[in-house]
Formats: sequence, structure tokens, C-alpha cells
Amino acid sequence: MKSELAPYKCPKEIVFLDALPRTATGKLQRFRLRTPTGAEADRA
Repeated sequence: MKSELAPYKCPKEIVFLDALPRTATGKLQRFRLRTPTGAEADRA
């Protein structure tokens, strides 16, 4: 399958989180998922 996809469509890394970062109202904080250390900073 990877040979059929363009290189930019293949993920470089997959990170599994216990929970997704959410705001007080329950909305997903997408900006924290984009930064490489954003999601891990919440776990520390």
C-alpha cells in the first residue's frame, strides 16, 4: 500500500496517547497534536 501512496501522505511517526488534549468545554485542542512536544508536555 505504501508504494501506491505519495510520500507526503505516509505518516512519518505514529504516537499513541492515553487521552486527546481537550479544552474545558470538551473541544479537541488540535494545535497540541501538531507540535512534536505538545502532546507529551501534558503527560509530564
